[in-house]
Amino acid sequence: MIDNNDIKIPGKSIREILKDPALESFKPKIFFLFIEFGNNNNFKFEINSNNDGDLKIEINCFDNNTANEVLYEIRSWINKRKPSIVVKLWHNLSVLTAVLLLIPLLIFSIKAFIPDYSTYESVLEKESDVLLKQGINQGNMNKAIEIILKLQTKNIPT
Repeated sequence: MIDNNDIKIPGKSIREILKDPALESFKPKIFFLFIEFGNNNNFKFEINSNNDGDLKIEINCFDNNTANEVLYEIRSWINKRKPSIVVKLWHNLSVLTAVLLLIPLLIFSIKAFIPDYSTYESVLEKESDVLLKQGINQGNMNKAIEIILKLQTKNIPT
């Protein structure tokens, strides 16, 4: 086995290779193993890094117990290294998730950093609400008339 950094894991048997501690951090690009012993015994195992789930295992062995043991070791090794459902979902939905998180972030940024400009009309309406709550009297009569005239004539100062 050779990975992208030309790191090798040597072994005299498949069991020795599968139990090697360096295998925990080993990320092979292509893994191909062919073992032939005796006349009628061979084992071929191939994994490609093309992410299509292509896994080929062929065992031709005179002794079925040995073949079953090798298959068991390989399957248990694969099952221990399978990504969790959360990791699979994240991998499959990461672009969609990023877009869905980016849209509210952009909206929040626009609302937070761009000042809220009120129209002149809404400012006048707020001033009239304040005057109405205080009550109209001789002191604020001129201000009330001015607000009414500005609202009625739609006068917008330059």
